[in-house]
Amino acid sequence: HGDLSARILVTEPRTTEVGSLQRAINTMLTQNESSFAAQVVAQERMTRFVSDASHELRTPLAAIRGYGELYRMGGVPANKTGEVMGRIETESNRMGRLVDDLLQLARIDEGREMSMEPVNLTDLAAGALSDMMVLAPERDCGLIPLDPRDEAAGKEAPSLQVIGDRDRLSQILTNLLGNVVRHTPSGTPVEIAIGMAPPRANPTAQPVVVVEVRDHGPGITPEHARLAFVRQWRAGPYAGAGIGLHLTQALVAAHGGSVEFVPVDGPGAAVQVRLPRS
Repeated sequence: HGDLSARILVTEPRTTEVGSLQRAINTMLTQNESSFAAQVVAQERMTRFVSDASHELRTPLAAIRGYGELYRMGGVPANKTGEVMGRIETESNRMGRLVDDLLQLARIDEGREMSMEPVNLTDLAAGALSDMMVLAPERDCGLIPLDPRDEAAGKEAPSLQVIGDRDRLSQILTNLLGNVVRHTPSGTPVEIAIGMAPPRANPTAQPVVVVEVRDHGPGITPEHARLAFVRQWRAGPYAGAGIGLHLTQALVAAHGGSVEFVPVDGPGAAVQVRLPRS
């Protein structure tokens, strides 16, 4: 009747033919149950991937289709052709980034292994900020120590190392900085603060490296901060990417860490990433 957990009652010793058959049938039933369970998980992953793809790609596809139809119908003046083609290119690039993010999420859902090695997180942060200064030259970017006393004393951010996948760790920082560019006013500064978390009362606790991406935009409400990492959530600031922050959370979790919005003094918001040092 569809109960895959059902087993036959073992009534005879293993040494008898009937007892051996009873156990063999139960082994077969267990294997069947495992196979069906794996199939259900695979179907759920595929359903979620299709749902994510249709949800995320709808907007850029609609924009590309709309601009294409407008151009075909002769509704684009000659002096606006370059602008319209630029919008189509922008939306297609956005669609490409969304596809990459969706594939990353699918790989994480499948539990694929990452290439773990010692990575200097401070160097990665400096490189991410250098890229941002090229893409958004109107913004002041800074790499600062996490401890405000060290910052006030003019010290540089400490050089800290973690064990992780270099490309995925770089993607975490790129995603968070990209979120700042999309959702804060042009020209507002951004900082990455890095340092060690305060030691815990437990002397055997693993040391934790903290990285904070801080902006000076409109900020975020506590409710939105709680929901911002939910898959496909779209509301308020910092949520326009749909899966960007959720992907960031998944990548951080794959490294054994955590990520959240933390309170800041004054306007703006800060996303804090905590990673085990070793």
